[in-house]
Amino acid sequence: MYWLELQQAFSRGHSLLIYQHFPRKPRKPFVLYLVHRLREELGAFQVSCFLTAHIAFFLVQQPGHAAAFRAATEEVTSAWRGQIDLWVPGGDL
Repeated sequence: MYWLELQQAFSRGHSLLIYQHFPRKPRKPFVLYLVHRLREELGAFQVSCFLTAHIAFFLVQQPGHAAAFRAATEEVTSAWRGQIDLWVPGGDL
């Protein structure tokens, strides 16, 4: 997707779950860069990331969706323990 498409969807009140395959570069700086860029481009406050061995899912939340995502996040991390890890800014990668 293009940044403009993400901006339009987010500005319409949608939360976004963005699939990203890891490129051949160090993962930690890549994840941190994308979280920063998503915040900057979309004006999003809450961006978290679900990490697997080869891909990341960036969850860009609308403030009004936070409670629903808390429950869903717990369910995903519990059901996929050891295969999908949750990372939130400020936590260790």
